[in-house]
Amino acid sequence: MSLKDLILAEGASLTDKQASKLEVMKQEILRYQRTTNLIGSGTVSQIDQVHFLDSLKGAWILKNWISKTRLDIQKLWDLGSGNGFPGLILATQLDLDIHLVERDKKKAEILRRIAYLMDLKRVFVVAEDLRNVSGPIDFAVSRGFSSIQQQLEWLDPLTNAGSWIVMWKGPEYSEELTTLHGSTWNLDSQVEYSTPAKVGLRLLFWKKAAEGR
Repeated sequence: MSLKDLILAEGASLTDKQASKLEVMKQEILRYQRTTNLIGSGTVSQIDQVHFLDSLKGAWILKNWISKTRLDIQKLWDLGSGNGFPGLILATQLDLDIHLVERDKKKAEILRRIAYLMDLKRVFVVAEDLRNVSGPIDFAVSRGFSSIQQQLEWLDPLTNAGSWIVMWKGPEYSEELTTLHGSTWNLDSQVEYSTPAKVGLRLLFWKKAAEGR
């Protein structure tokens, strides 16, 4: 089953242009995977379900959330972008400037090439450690990046009150919440979804609290 057919089976659809861009991304990731570990070796055979569909479902949830909240987002940051999930996927779904932060220079160069081949003119690759990025970061996303605690700590000096980060997390996310401490961020909301490969997936919407709260 093609990715486009898989999306149709989920009750959604892609335009031919979107499907073409995602196919380019898929082929490039599989090509680079031979020499660079972009995705887990155990997920290569299920790349459509584990990576593309997961990122797309999260992207649709996020797109709907942005529409409902009417949040004015000018720039979106994908933290620890690595393989381009979800940043490159979001670039096919949202009309925003998207900055992919990746400290591994080789992976950053791969991201640049894939974005170029996908003809994503509003994607910019930042080949830096997140801690060295010049803020402020008003809106960020992450998938498979680091622990919740670590991400929020790294973001603290780069963000202001009212900043957001949306995290793609698996079913084990609740264990991370039990150890969260000393955070200036509030879990504003969360949305559960599933793919044929995994159930209990979550999009966690974190908002930075005002100082002193």
